[in-house]
Amino acid sequence: MKLEQIVGLDEAKKVLHRELTLRAVKDQPQKMILLEGASGCAKTTLVEAITKEYMDKYPNRFVYKYLNVYDVSAHVTSTAVLIHNYFFDLRCLAKPVILFVDEVDEIMSSRQNAGHIKTERTTTLMKEINNETPNLLIIAATNRPKMIDRAVLDRFHRRVNCPMPTDEELSKIIDLHLSFLTQEQRLKLFQFMLLSDYSWNGRDIKHLSDELITVREAAQIVDPDYTISTMDIATEFGYIEHSKAHLKDDYLENQDE
Repeated sequence: MKLEQIVGLDEAKKVLHRELTLRAVKDQPQKMILLEGASGCAKTTLVEAITKEYMDKYPNRFVYKYLNVYDVSAHVTSTAVLIHNYFFDLRCLAKPVILFVDEVDEIMSSRQNAGHIKTERTTTLMKEINNETPNLLIIAATNRPKMIDRAVLDRFHRRVNCPMPTDEELSKIIDLHLSFLTQEQRLKLFQFMLLSDYSWNGRDIKHLSDELITVREAAQIVDPDYTISTMDIATEFGYIEHSKAHLKDDYLENQDE
């Protein structure tokens, strides 16, 4: 998605714009930013979209790297080596680096009562973070901030809340992803979501859009003039709402601790 298609998250956009604008024109010290919020609030999509915009606007200026748990923990004995080599390679780059760490709670998890591999991984990552790298911007995302090691949390320069979409934002997201529906159908769907027992987000709406497109394309094999019906919308809406009933919103629960 393009940046202008991402609805809401104004504070996160402002913080990331500021950091990337500065790094586009001059060197900056290492900085760490944490985006935290419930799953499906477009944290990852926002980072990818805003990074792409700046890399297009300033060609050959930035290097974008993505780090996940599979990059840093193959075996207990090789974890520290993998992490050290990863950051060594970053320091050899002659350009500002944007390092996105998704699900940072899994990668830099709390060492309290943790197993050996998690303790070693977090400890090694702490050493690499403390060995600051100029022009390195670390952007991390999580829906479970209290699962992150406290020493790591203390090193984030900014923690940015990424909230669930407001009613107005939800309506805009529906119009964005479900533009193939009639205005009346989108309005009725919006009303369904407002009355739902579960909070809907951009990811849910995108899933609904994908499923409705699948329904339409399958039906058009037999009937080329087939269009999405209100029954189709209600059926797919019900399937997604049923799946949401089994989800546990760790981020919101963690905030009550």
